[in-house]
Amino acid sequence: MELSRAMKSLFALLLSALMLLSIGGCSAEPAKPTASITAITTSSPPNTYIPSIVVNDIVYSTTGRQLAIDADESDYLGCIKSVVSLTAMPTENGQANTSTVGAPYMAYEDGLALMIDGQWYLFEVRGDLPKKP
Repeated sequence: MELSRAMKSLFALLLSALMLLSIGGCSAEPAKPTASITAITTSSPPNTYIPSIVVNDIVYSTTGRQLAIDADESDYLGCIKSVVSLTAMPTENGQANTSTVGAPYMAYEDGLALMIDGQWYLFEVRGDLPKKP
């Protein structure tokens, strides 16, 4: 009987020590935050601008709204001539910080429709380009 009680006490002591060691090991390195897939796909990296394009010295920025447009090339106002990084705003006519060179754009309502990856998106007036000194 006494041996059984001693074995139970030893087992309980060893189990307690194992639990303390495993808890201590977990807290040795801080946990790294994890992000949900929604947060990753809907957020932008730091220091980025909203996707924009400059046409006729006016900056247009995306609304994120997809458009169902059936247009042909005669409706196009032009195509993207140059692209800058999303960490910069476009500063020249025909320049964008999204899409690719050659992507068409056209007038739509009070803004522009820009084709990105085969889909039209609405861009609204953000403002005039700043005057150069």
